[in-house]
Amino acid sequence: MSEYIAPLINDLTDELCQHLSGFYFVQEYMRLENKNTKTHESLMLSNKRLNELTVKDNLDKLVNVRHLASNMLQRRQGTTGDYILMIVEIDNYYQINERYGFSEGENVISCVSNILAGSIRDDDYLSHQSVERYVLLVKNIQQNPIKTIGRRFIQALDKLNQSIDKPYDISFCWGYAAANMDSNIDDAYRKAEEMLLEEKQKRVNPS
Repeated sequence: MSEYIAPLINDLTDELCQHLSGFYFVQEYMRLENKNTKTHESLMLSNKRLNELTVKDNLDKLVNVRHLASNMLQRRQGTTGDYILMIVEIDNYYQINERYGFSEGENVISCVSNILAGSIRDDDYLSHQSVERYVLLVKNIQQNPIKTIGRRFIQALDKLNQSIDKPYDISFCWGYAAANMDSNIDDAYRKAEEMLLEEKQKRVNPS
């Protein structure tokens, strides 16, 4: 009898092990699937919050630009309400900051800020919107202020890069839009940003 029971017990043991092993893998699969679902939901929520913060940040910046434009126009009593909204962005800022260090990134910001401030009038407005982005509000009291300001930018950058001993060049690009007292500041900002992006694209893929 024992010679028949032993193989039967072995078979039952093997079958039980296979069953328990299969049950374990099913449970483990369900656990991992549930974990992945929760991770995905958490990631989606984080992205949603990040998008909300980005939108809020952009709206806050536009509110600041509106405020600057309003102040500038209020101070211009007896003159036309025409002005130019410019958006300036430093080229390759993050690459310079990452490769050469934070202090070099700060140096680039300082140099660009000085050039921008020195290229406009005292009663124009300059706002440092983000790390590499600036907004300028320039009174339109001459035929082509953008041409004049652009020439100042280029001359100042050439002079700067010739005088500094750095393993990189400092440069920036800009876009602009004409506006006035009756303009929608959001539309002007969007047009200036579109031109800026076009200029940046030209530098990446020059024709």
